[in-house]
Amino acid sequence: GPYSAGTGTAVTVDASASSDAEGAISSYLWRWSDDVVIHAADVPAADVVGSSWVRTSVSDAARAVALHNPDRGAGKLSAPLASPSSYVDVRFYAAAGVPYRFWIRTQAQNDAWTNDSLYVQFSGRVDANGNPVDRIGTTQGASIVLEEGNGAGVAGWGWNDDAYGTLAAPMYFATSGPQTLRIQQREDGIMWDQIVISANTYRSTSPGATRYDSAIVSPDLGTSRSAVASHTYPVVGTYPLVLTVADAADLTASAATSVTVTAGGAPSPVQPAPSGADAGGPYSGSLYQTITFDGSRSSASGSAQYLWGFGDEIVLDTSKMTTVGSRWQKVADGSAASGMAVENADFQQPKLTTALASPGSYVEATFRAAQGVPYRIWIRMRAASDAWTNDSIFVQFSGAVDASGNAVNRIGSTSAMGVVLEEGGGAGVLGWGWADGGYGTLGDPIYFNSTAEQRIRIQQREDGLRIDQIVISAAAFYQDGPGPTKQDNTVVPLFPSESRGAVVSRAFRAAGLFPVTLQVVDGGSTAIANTTVTIR
Repeated sequence: GPYSAGTGTAVTVDASASSDAEGAISSYLWRWSDDVVIHAADVPAADVVGSSWVRTSVSDAARAVALHNPDRGAGKLSAPLASPSSYVDVRFYAAAGVPYRFWIRTQAQNDAWTNDSLYVQFSGRVDANGNPVDRIGTTQGASIVLEEGNGAGVAGWGWNDDAYGTLAAPMYFATSGPQTLRIQQREDGIMWDQIVISANTYRSTSPGATRYDSAIVSPDLGTSRSAVASHTYPVVGTYPLVLTVADAADLTASAATSVTVTAGGAPSPVQPAPSGADAGGPYSGSLYQTITFDGSRSSASGSAQYLWGFGDEIVLDTSKMTTVGSRWQKVADGSAASGMAVENADFQQPKLTTALASPGSYVEATFRAAQGVPYRIWIRMRAASDAWTNDSIFVQFSGAVDASGNAVNRIGSTSAMGVVLEEGGGAGVLGWGWADGGYGTLGDPIYFNSTAEQRIRIQQREDGLRIDQIVISAAAFYQDGPGPTKQDNTVVPLFPSESRGAVVSRAFRAAGLFPVTLQVVDGGSTAIANTTVTIR
């Protein structure tokens, strides 16, 4: 890819160039992004936050698993919370500007109408005019009520949308690509097992009944399972297309591209298709060998910018960070990278001894790293009033492991890496500085459990500090930080000069399977292509 087709005309996609250095690929899975099926059974433990929602075995649920918010007698909430202490986050891909309908299969405890509703929010939902609606981190959300109208009653499992007694309006998304759906309490005593977000099969009708339902949607809806596959889209748009391959040991790797669907060959009236990015690959090479990465097959104008990201050196600034809750906020700061920082203002609260499993406020960012490769993390921080009582944070990850593969410092737990700016007792702090997980010494390496997208979460240990950059390095900054711990002026570029251009070269200092990302910025549009490089 990227691919293109007209509505009603099949597009054929080809993964036969995929390879596995250790042997043959045993399975292929394409996700077309016009029919999205989500199972409660597939939600990672790190995305079930707090104590209210519990993974439960239910014999008549999809794959015999549901996520249940048991009835504790709580009153119905009149609005969702901007920073709930317990919630479920679900991740999926969708196309911008395409009308989808949302369906969720739920069951009310004791078939009671007082146990039949929940709130849903999204990272990027918009209305038909492009205005943000029902966003995570706000008190706005869509109410899902199982009972289909006053007096209709509830009985067993049932499918419903976010309208009461009628068909809900379509939902839209601001950008094509990864999305996050958040489920939180409206009434307790409800469980769910499947979600369908559809611009195709169920764009006008429900997957099943609102009462006594036994219609479990096949997990294969919206997917294909062969190296070469075909699919027909009914609605114009630019759809993310995600391929996941697995080998005989069930190790997986994924790559994303897109399918631009037009009506009769006409440009999309919803969102013009961006330039096509082609990162080439997959690539391979040896330690310290210079490897050439070629994006010249991308479809772009002569003025396009080519920006490469390599999974051995990950740089995150505030443009990549999301703040949740009221304590952490983005603030303008002329001394910070890109002129912005995230701040946890100084309220002179005492230092916390452990991280919180469900903090009310935190900072998150996503990234992709290599599985099983040792990294070190560096964070550029500044303590309010240059006070050592304002100089530390807790850091957690969605998929961090130790050298033996054991889960450590995970989101949703009280285990965390403490990062302290002052480099040892009495060393002092002054201005910006780079810190790691070691106090007076170099921090231990961190590892990740897969090459899939990872999340980093920062939460309060002490208040009164700012952060502007995070570097996760298996390369240049593995042994030493990007800059000093005090009076630092070092800003690490997101895309250094050697990572800019249609064709670039790079040598790797660690062995592993590294993700590689190419962004092609052409005028007002950006296209992204993913590939990998295997270093032996």
